[in-house]
Amino acid sequence: MNPAPKGSRSYECLSQNKRPIQSMRNRVKHHIYKRSRGRCERCKRYIGRMGEMHHEKPISEGGNSLPGNLLYLCEDCHKRVHWYLRQIDDGSEAWQSQLPGFETQRA
Repeated sequence: MNPAPKGSRSYECLSQNKRPIQSMRNRVKHHIYKRSRGRCERCKRYIGRMGEMHHEKPISEGGNSLPGNLLYLCEDCHKRVHWYLRQIDDGSEAWQSQLPGFETQRA
């Protein structure tokens, strides 16, 4: 298979360490940061630029990395959300008292 010709988008991504893709991620993260005003979208604590992006619908389940599918969370809430989702997947009911007020869109 021949590489894409110079000047094409895929050639640029391969030859420049995926800069166009990284630039898009930075723009999306900045948009989510502005939307949240630097606060965790779960606990509302101010976290500035230290927030983490969480996909409401995981990429593995057909989700995307667009702003409508992303939440800006503090590290603690992000860990709790993933712990919560693992408990649901395992069939455990222990999560019910651990994450009050969190509503997931997963079925």
